[in-house]
Amino acid sequence: MLQRALNSMGTDLNVLPRWSQPLQTPDGSVLERKYFPHASDEPASYTPPTGNQILRYQFANGSWSSAPTSVIISNLRDLALSLDGTKILALADDSLTLVDPVSLARGTVTTFAFSIPGFEFFNRLAMANDGFALITTGLNGSGDTEPYLYSMSNPGFTSLFSADTFMDQAISAVSDDGSVVAIIRRSNPPVFKYVASTSVLSTTSVNLRQESQVVPALSRSGTRIVVHGNPNLNGQTATSLYDGNFEGIGGITKEASFPITQAVAIAPDGTRAYALDSSQVHAFDLTQPQVGGLFPEVGTGTAAAPGSVPIMKISPDGGTLFLAGSSGIVILSAP
Repeated sequence: MLQRALNSMGTDLNVLPRWSQPLQTPDGSVLERKYFPHASDEPASYTPPTGNQILRYQFANGSWSSAPTSVIISNLRDLALSLDGTKILALADDSLTLVDPVSLARGTVTTFAFSIPGFEFFNRLAMANDGFALITTGLNGSGDTEPYLYSMSNPGFTSLFSADTFMDQAISAVSDDGSVVAIIRRSNPPVFKYVASTSVLSTTSVNLRQESQVVPALSRSGTRIVVHGNPNLNGQTATSLYDGNFEGIGGITKEASFPITQAVAIAPDGTRAYALDSSQVHAFDLTQPQVGGLFPEVGTGTAAAPGSVPIMKISPDGGTLFLAGSSGIVILSAP
């Protein structure tokens, strides 16, 4: 699976294998001016990397480079961007490496000794605005594991061990301002939240489990959250909208009336949501009244086929969608 991170200098696109929440920098104006020019109606595609690489695609003179620079991080799992945009946090099975987003030079490497090496591993991370990255873990088998915090000011890992916070290969997403992290577990509800103002991880009332590894999506301030999941193995899969307190607002898609959702995104201002099926991106107007419990779709869909286990991210100005999957990266104007 392809992953990507967007660097703070506004001149490059970083991508890597496996899966990840796509990244963007906190400086939205720079990204809007240099990093995210509105795409044409013809999608632009890029070949995914192979073998634990971070690739840097430079944007210049109205086009993306076709010859990226790269760095290899062994056993790469996920990545995030520091709040000031000066470091990529590259998460591996049992370590975290700080990488320069422009030169791709590797810096500080912080390792962790799991009790049973090779059995438990780091899985995902999300960079909050309190200076900590929330890291979920997994097992080479089945069972719940504890999450950790990684400190940017004092590199190291702190366990969030608690009977209420054990998770099974949970996936996470963070608001652009870093204030809220949404975490959805693989096997069992509920959805968790991490609030940066208090540095507290807690459960929510959202009774959903992961479905098809679809990463949640949050508006810039975290006041609107899109979650795709299933309440249990026999329940109906749906994509729904929640407020910043994880209280339900309305439906976006549901299994009976929509093809299988593979990725979701939400506009920075929270007014429009996007869902990718196997071949199209669908847009939904979140400012309009719901019809049959669902927000109305805008148009009939825009063709996009990034491949399997895709991820979707929207630019800070809300004008461009970035999709990444096993076949490559697709960039298109937000419908």
